[in-house]
Amino acid sequence: MPNFLPGADLIAMPAPAALLRLLLIATLALHMLLLSLTLGGGLIAFVAGICGRRFKNPHAQAFSRKFSAALPVILAFAITFGVAPLLFVQVLYGQFFYSATILMAWPWLSVVAVMIVAYYLLYARTFGKVGAGAGLLALGLLAWVAFMYVNVSTLSMTPKKWWTIWLASHAGLALNLAEPTLLPRFAHLLVGMVAVAGIGIAAYGAIQQKADPKYGRWVKAHGALWFAGATLVQLAVGRWLLLSLPRKIGGQFLGADVARTVHLFTAVGVAVLALLLAVGVRKRAARAPIVVCAILIALVVAVMVAVREWVREAYLADYLTAANVEVQTTAVIIFFALFAIGLAVIAWMLLKTARRERA
Repeated sequence: MPNFLPGADLIAMPAPAALLRLLLIATLALHMLLLSLTLGGGLIAFVAGICGRRFKNPHAQAFSRKFSAALPVILAFAITFGVAPLLFVQVLYGQFFYSATILMAWPWLSVVAVMIVAYYLLYARTFGKVGAGAGLLALGLLAWVAFMYVNVSTLSMTPKKWWTIWLASHAGLALNLAEPTLLPRFAHLLVGMVAVAGIGIAAYGAIQQKADPKYGRWVKAHGALWFAGATLVQLAVGRWLLLSLPRKIGGQFLGADVARTVHLFTAVGVAVLALLLAVGVRKRAARAPIVVCAILIALVVAVMVAVREWVREAYLADYLTAANVEVQTTAVIIFFALFAIGLAVIAWMLLKTARRERA
C-alpha cells in the first residue's frame, strides 16, 4: 500500500496546540448546545403542536408556536458558532479532515445546499407560509447534515480505509457506512440533542412561571419529561457507543486510563443526578432546581465533547506528528479580540430582542 497520508501543513500554527484543542472543545460545546435546541427542540415543538391540536391543549399550542418562531434565529446562531470549531479542526487535523471530505465530496458539499433549504423552510414556517410538514422536513434535512458530519468525522479518524475507498471509486460519493461506530455515534448525537433541548425548554418554562404561572409550569414539566425520557435512552445508547469502539480505545474509558475513565463516569453521574433532580421537581412550582439542571447538563455536554476529542486523538495516535511546532501569536491575539467583539455584539442583539419582546 502506498503512503496515502498527506503530510501536516508546515505553516506555523496560530496558537499552541493545547490552546487550540481547548478552544475546539469550548466552541464545539457551544455549537452543540445551540444545535440541540434547533433539532431536538424543533422535534419537541412539532410533537407538542400535534398533541396540542389533538387534545385541545392551549399551552402545548402556544409553546409550539412560540418555539417554532424562534427556530430560525437559534439555527442562525448554531451555524455561526459552528464555524469556529470547524476552523480549529482544520488547523489541528487538516490532512485527515480534508482527505475524508475529498473521498465523500458530493455528500459533503450537499451540506451547504441542505442547510439553506432547511433554514428557509423554518423561516417560512415561522411566518405561516408553509405547513407543519415543512417544519418536519426541515428537521429531517438538519438530521441529514448531522449524519454527514458523523460520516466525515469517523472517516477522518480511519486513514487505513482511504486507499481501499479510493481504488473502489474516484467519484467522491463514499460514505463511511461500514464503520461500526457510525450508527451508535449518530444515535448518541440525536438522542443527546433531544435530552439537552428538553432540559433547556424546562429551564425556559421555569423562567416563564413568573410572568405566566400556568403556562410556565406546563412548559417546565413538558421539557423535563422529554429530558428524562431521552436521558434514559441515552444511557443505553452511550453504552452501545462505548462498546462499539475498538477495544484499545474504549478500554481507556473503562479503567485503562484512570483520568479519562473518571471524566467519563463523572459526566454520566452528573447527568443521572440532573435526571433525578428534574423528575423530582417536574410537577412542583420550584424554578431554581430546573435551572441548576440545565447548567449541569451544559457542563456534561462540554465534558462529552472533550471525551470525543480524546477518542479522536486515540484513533490518530499512530499518525499524528510533531509538525507545526512554530507558533505565530499575532493570529491568536487577533482571534480573541474579534471573539470578544463578537460576543459583545451578540449580547447587544439579545438585549435588544428581549426589550422588544417585553414591549
